[in-house]
Amino acid sequence: MTYKSIEEYNTYLINNQININIIEFIKEINKIKYKIDISFIDEFIELVSKDECCIHHNMLQKYGISNLKGGSKDIKRILEQNEFIENEDFQLSKVAELRSQGG
Repeated sequence: MTYKSIEEYNTYLINNQININIIEFIKEINKIKYKIDISFIDEFIELVSKDECCIHHNMLQKYGISNLKGGSKDIKRILEQNEFIENEDFQLSKVAELRSQGG
């Protein structure tokens, strides 16, 4: 069935007492309103559920999340801008060069 609005879809789910998981809900909402390419979502959720979510910068570029023309410098800027904490919010892997100890 095709829905014309998010409200119509929500009403359908409520009136028919249909329970769906959050991923299916997001996919349907995206189809109705946003129409963003989220074809990566199933693979992403699988990785997250395994606690093995390592997102290569190429994936960020592929799905238009970030252009990252500056490579690792851009990634570092994004991490700092969002106040992410190493080993808590992210982990470094396969680092090609040593990080400076001075900050």
